[in-house]
Amino acid sequence: MIYIKNDSNDPYFNQAFEEYVFEHFTPEEDILLLWINNPCVVCGRYQNLFQEVNLPAASERKIPVIRRNTGGGTVYHDRGNLNYTLIKARAADAPLDYNVFLTPVIQALNDIGVPAHKRNVCDIAIDNLKISGSAQSVKSDRVLHHGTLLFDANLANLKSLLTPVPGKMESKAVKSVPSPVTNIKEHFTGEGYTNVNEFAKALKTALMGQNGIESALSPEACEQIEKLSREKYRTWEWNIGKGPKFTFYPENTDLCLCVERGIVVQCSKE
Repeated sequence: MIYIKNDSNDPYFNQAFEEYVFEHFTPEEDILLLWINNPCVVCGRYQNLFQEVNLPAASERKIPVIRRNTGGGTVYHDRGNLNYTLIKARAADAPLDYNVFLTPVIQALNDIGVPAHKRNVCDIAIDNLKISGSAQSVKSDRVLHHGTLLFDANLANLKSLLTPVPGKMESKAVKSVPSPVTNIKEHFTGEGYTNVNEFAKALKTALMGQNGIESALSPEACEQIEKLSREKYRTWEWNIGKGPKFTFYPENTDLCLCVERGIVVQCSKE
């Protein structure tokens, strides 16, 4: 397994970093990325941000809302959340199987004292409380699997930001499935770890074993990642404009708002 180092906490850069590695590396060995974001909300590619996020609260707190390349639901990141990415080679006709990725992650968590288990198709839980959700992206010869790991996240922020403003929404977008969550820090069976960086180091060792290789991208590659971050992940067109059209009926009003590509195209009274 090859671990590619990334010390950035910039959520825009980190989305671009992950995409760059997936696009430019054809792995002869599995690739591991571990990364920690500053506070942000990350939504699935096919989701309606207005349906998933309390956007006024995010704006007031200056917390970015970013659309990622993979499907799945909306998640909250902060410095208490560890994100992992695994990239594997894939035969062109091989079916997708979350267990290929979740099984070694859960085993690694168990090895470092986290009593984790699989829950549903793509979640990891402790005592049936969710600590991780995951999603995948596929190319002809490789697959990317990534997930969150709630170590010591601000769960109050998570709840408030992932509660959209009141009103009725009509949309064909993929909806998140709310789940009760917990922080890993509260559940170690042994001594445990005091901060997310210690936890990340232990998880990396457990996942890579004795034969792992550590690497870093070149300055030239980092320049390309910055460019991708600037031209895609920081843009209104990607984060808001890519959303599906929808109709919104704000609570306690008789208004009907029709929205396409993030723009109100019609406002009427019922």
